[in-house]
Amino acid sequence: RTLYNELGNRGVKDFDTKIKSLRLQPIFKRFGTLSTNEFILNLSNILKGKSNTKDIRKAILEVSQVYASLTEAIKEVTDYTKDEIGEVRTIKPKELLDNFNNFAKLFNESELLSNTALVMDEFDIITSSVLFSIPFVKTDSTMSEVNKIQAKLLLPYFYNIQLGNRGFKDANAVHVIQCGAVILSAHNILVDSNIKNFTKLFDDQAINDFILCNIYKDVTYYKKEALQELIILSALSLKLFVETDFDIDNYISTLLEIETNSGYHLKTFLAQIKEK
Repeated sequence: RTLYNELGNRGVKDFDTKIKSLRLQPIFKRFGTLSTNEFILNLSNILKGKSNTKDIRKAILEVSQVYASLTEAIKEVTDYTKDEIGEVRTIKPKELLDNFNNFAKLFNESELLSNTALVMDEFDIITSSVLFSIPFVKTDSTMSEVNKIQAKLLLPYFYNIQLGNRGFKDANAVHVIQCGAVILSAHNILVDSNIKNFTKLFDDQAINDFILCNIYKDVTYYKKEALQELIILSALSLKLFVETDFDIDNYISTLLEIETNSGYHLKTFLAQIKEK
């Protein structure tokens, strides 16, 4: 009935997604702030070093209010939806404050990350998707596990307008959301800044899918831009959640140099890391 009233005489591109989105409306409604133009623009300015303390405080307050409303939202969804999304974490104000301040500080201090925020126009949406996902993702999750949760939460659908305005649709839109999944999970595999640990990421099929691997004549090739994204995002994950005092620019630069010399061959890339 709700779907019928909403659509009227209009059609719908994906009926199943529309049904699922209606079930998630209590969450979408309360998390709506995270996809507004104002919030996304503020995130963009924070990442690009164009913000002040007041802007950061405003963003933290808005996210805090979103998280505080989650308990009521969960009460309103169906039992089926509760089972689908699983247990929801309570995010303490200090955890949010620390994560947000570390994030803003990182982009101000790291030349490579600040340049990434300028080049990757979608980094503000990625950051927002991370903030959306945090209460729903277990702290020890792999990328495959985070991908599943984000898919169940329909994050590409939730950010559809913002993604569409940047030209990201379908598989490209999903890839943007999965960039957030890398940030939320890579540190669990990397453990520390020993560069050789980077090879362990590829034990997860989701990582191989993320860098768009394809096999030709028994040789596995990766997409250059996707692997470069993985290097930067995984280093950011490590710096945010595990090891705050390592030289992230040097870590990223070393891996990017190895990638440049690998000729798009995944096996060559991984072998060169092991030789370091």
